[in-house]
Amino acid sequence: MSTEGVAGRPGRMRLCGHVTLQDVIALVGPILRAVRDRPGTRVVVGCAAVTQFTGLALVAPERLRRDLRGGGTDLALGGCSAGVRAGLRESEFLA
Repeated sequence: MSTEGVAGRPGRMRLCGHVTLQDVIALVGPILRAVRDRPGTRVVVGCAAVTQFTGLALVAPERLRRDLRGGGTDLALGGCSAGVRAGLRESEFLA
């Protein structure tokens, strides 16, 4: 897994490969910085290169999303492949 900021697009990050809870936790700091620097930002985590999420990999962002929404910020997963999207049917995250 790797994470990287996307130049010119504050509040947008990417995940790649098989995503675990540790990978998601690595994004919490950058997400909180984006929110602090730009309140009300819609943070989209790009997932075009993700092959799979573990079950626990969705627990932390669900809680973080709930907390961020209290401050007027949203968190979403964008660009998921059809295979990943099928595994996330129950998730509200899809952008």
